[in-house]
Amino acid sequence: LDPPRPNPSNAGAVIAYHLPEAGPVRIEVRDLLGQVVRTLARRHQQAGSHRVAWDGRDDAGQQAASGVYLVRLQAGGRLRIGKVAVVR
Repeated sequence: LDPPRPNPSNAGAVIAYHLPEAGPVRIEVRDLLGQVVRTLARRHQQAGSHRVAWDGRDDAGQQAASGVYLVRLQAGGRLRIGKVAVVR
């Protein structure tokens, strides 16, 4: 999991990651309390480099408030976490 870019952001971020093997992937944006703000990916993906964009909105389509969010990537039995700051 590469650091989300841009960071800090005012309109979302791009998350880049590399999978060494194919398998199920789940990527979520969570607040600091651990609540899921947005699910960005929940699917099977091939090995290789991938990118997913977060538009700074929650699952209901509302803009996320200013603050620090955790990007949580689960794949291949591993968990990676990155941070992105949203400044409105």
